[in-house]
Amino acid sequence: GLQTSGYRACVTCGPRLNARRAPSLKKQIYEGHQAYLPENHVLRDGFLGREPPRMSAQAWLEQKEMCVDGLPPGMKRLSLWYELPYWPRLMINHLLDPMHIFKNVGNLLWDHLTDKKDTLGARVDLRNVDRMEQYWLQTASDGSIKLPKAPWIFTGAQERIVDEVEIAGTAHSRWMFFLERFMKTLKGYVRQKARPEGSMAEGWYIGEWLDGFDKSRNTLWRTIDDERISRIVMCNLGVEKKMTEDLEAKINRFCMLHNPVMQKWISQYEDAKQERQRA
Repeated sequence: GLQTSGYRACVTCGPRLNARRAPSLKKQIYEGHQAYLPENHVLRDGFLGREPPRMSAQAWLEQKEMCVDGLPPGMKRLSLWYELPYWPRLMINHLLDPMHIFKNVGNLLWDHLTDKKDTLGARVDLRNVDRMEQYWLQTASDGSIKLPKAPWIFTGAQERIVDEVEIAGTAHSRWMFFLERFMKTLKGYVRQKARPEGSMAEGWYIGEWLDGFDKSRNTLWRTIDDERISRIVMCNLGVEKKMTEDLEAKINRFCMLHNPVMQKWISQYEDAKQERQRA
């Protein structure tokens, strides 16, 4: 229920977040975050003072209890998870998703390399916030506007692992790649848009039954060694098939007869059947 955009975007800083509006780009600018760096860090401004306290889940809950009417700034709603006894003691307020971070950082780096971020509006906002005077717009003698060259690069000194990322662990244990791919599979099951959950449940149920079977009529071509076999799929009408009781019984019978565990019982049944015939 915490706000992750606007003037209260940081759940760690909370009300202490220093945010200003960039009028040209119509975005917020967040300043003072260097205060969380070590005191001897090369990128830390000496006038920032000591590291401010971090807002924990317990601190947000105390802020809510102090507000008689409404919610504290930065909280959109009080989540039901706060009713759990252990929830206020969690060390992570907002778990960052590596997949979307990869996308956002990749787009940002690409925009910097292609000079899509270094626009006139960005240079005007530098003057508005009184930062990086050497990169402000300059007016030439003929009246034209000149953009000073700005080498926007990332160095090793600028790289730092966030504390909450260290607590959360490795990236592969919390990214969203597999979930996004699985959601694409579930969306492919939808045939009735008015009841998508029913279509997903039915498709998943049929998929569990048919898992491992070679579906020659509705499966795309796999690697074919014989080049004489055509790879063109003709007359794919996309006829919908439903699971009937007769088909379900045949599937169950096929699984029972071809299960290696059942071979011992099948052989005992055949022996008993032959003994009865002899008698």
